[in-house]
Order: sequence, then C-alpha cells, then structure tokens
Amino acid sequence: MTRSLAAVVLLLTMACGGGSDEMTAAGGDAAPPAEIAAGIGADTLLAATETLASDVFEGRAPGSEGETRTIAFLTEQFSALGLAPGNPDGR
Repeated sequence: MTRSLAAVVLLLTMACGGGSDEMTAAGGDAAPPAEIAAGIGADTLLAATETLASDVFEGRAPGSEGETRTIAFLTEQFSALGLAPGNPDGR
C-alpha cells in the first residue's frame, strides 16, 4: 500500500509541477498550479490509493488488464483536475 501511495503522489506531483507547456487545462489554456492543487487533498490521495491497491486493478502489471484499468483511472482523475495530455498525439 505504501508503494501505491508513493506512486499516486509521484504522478500527481508530476502533473501539478509541470510547466504550462507540458500540462494544460482542457481547452488549451494553462491551468494554474494552485487551482490544480486545490483539487488534491489527503482524502483524495487516500481514496486513489485504496482504489489502485484494490483487487480490481490486478496488481497493475505492465501489459495486463490491471494496467489498462489503471491508465483509465488515472486519465479520469487527471481530467477531473482539468488537466489534458501534453503530447501531440494526445497521450
């Protein structure tokens, strides 16, 4: 569970710490880091950690159905924070 929490914190930190060229709000405008961070709290991190650690995600191994579910979950969570993919191909 500790590794799951560390992974979630790392992912959220990377999402919030990126420059405006890397992480943009939906619609192409840069999302202010303070607005993004306001949507992240201890309860949010605990819920995400519990979700990712659940048996539904089957260990999140690369190439597994658990990985597919994990990517979908994280994409949904990042979108809820107003983040959009920064890569040209939308990933």
